[in-house]
Amino acid sequence: MAGLRVGGKTGSAQKADHGHYLDNTRITNFAAVFPTDGPVGSPRYLVLILLDEPKAAPGTFGLATAGWNAAPTAGRVIDRIAPFLDVKRVKSAVTATAAKAPAIEEDAPQ
Repeated sequence: MAGLRVGGKTGSAQKADHGHYLDNTRITNFAAVFPTDGPVGSPRYLVLILLDEPKAAPGTFGLATAGWNAAPTAGRVIDRIAPFLDVKRVKSAVTATAAKAPAIEEDAPQ
């Protein structure tokens, strides 16, 4: 999603059955809006990813919450559809600032 301005919110919840929460079962989601800049009347798009009983994937430290599965999935979807929607990528202000920042030199041991 480099260069795309996206805002969103994750959600993770245990599933319930007959008034009781079920162990190790969850629903995760990520709702994202993009682009988040530009005039008020400019087009905005919503992507909602909802996963029912996601499993931990390699590299997630055994976690299966929305930040580890739904949010990255939304990122891949947005990255893929942005060109079709004519959403332009911008150079990140953080990246641009970091590129201009002088290198930090560590003090020599004394």
